[in-house]
Amino acid sequence: MRDGKPLKVRVANFNLLNFHEAGVPFYQYKNGMSEEQVEAKIDWTAGQLKRLNAAIVGFQEVFSVAPLIEAAKRAGYDMAKTKIVAPCVDGKGPAVALLSTFPIVEHQSFSDFPPEAKLDLAAGSGGPPVFLPISKFNRPVLRVVIELDTGHRVAVYVCHLKSKRPVITDKSMQKDLKSNAIGSAISLTIRAAEAAALRCLLLDELAGDQEGLREVATSNVEKKPKVAYIAPGSKAESSLENSLAGLKVSESSTDSEDHEASARPEVQQENNIQLLLWEILTT
Repeated sequence: MRDGKPLKVRVANFNLLNFHEAGVPFYQYKNGMSEEQVEAKIDWTAGQLKRLNAAIVGFQEVFSVAPLIEAAKRAGYDMAKTKIVAPCVDGKGPAVALLSTFPIVEHQSFSDFPPEAKLDLAAGSGGPPVFLPISKFNRPVLRVVIELDTGHRVAVYVCHLKSKRPVITDKSMQKDLKSNAIGSAISLTIRAAEAAALRCLLLDELAGDQEGLREVATSNVEKKPKVAYIAPGSKAESSLENSLAGLKVSESSTDSEDHEASARPEVQQENNIQLLLWEILTT
């Protein structure tokens, strides 16, 4: 309650589709995206953030924080009071991030699965256990504890599980139907393993097992998050401290060099940009 009334908090999830700075090579962009492409993405993203008007936003597919900061500014966020945390953003691949207008109490990231989350193919069969070599998330999961105006503390998770795209290492076989069938099965297995591991983390959260979470965390509880990646020569200031959070699992498609993506806003809108919105009502 705040002033005797329930507090409404708007929470959103936003897949940014290859959000990077200009001139940094990645995927099919051998010379990086042009200034015009990046400018169009920032402008379109700012418009969506303004429309969402959310106090907490989880993001997927963040390659660089600098354009995200700019988009938030253009959307009208007061950056003196708004925190953006992205400890796993390093410019080399897509990562998750969080924007919060509320204070951040702590945050952690998880790359490894909890020990109990190993996938046992022989479970219940009476035979010897068969473990797949899947023990890490493709993209680290982010956990952030946020303190609302009412004093309530909320743990928010941002995650980005393996896409459904077939895993095919030999590019010459990408159009082969059998390779696609097998590759899809591999992707499904990885995705299922990640979902199970994430559920284990959430069960620990619900049980209040903070020690268990700390043991699995890639980085222990940090009250001053690492500075997120900003490409060399960027004008953006990385004043990113104490912030993060996350939200729902999104079905994305960014994990191969031949990933088809466009910086044109209309293509983004038709592709895999996802805007999910919740309202939390505290009493």
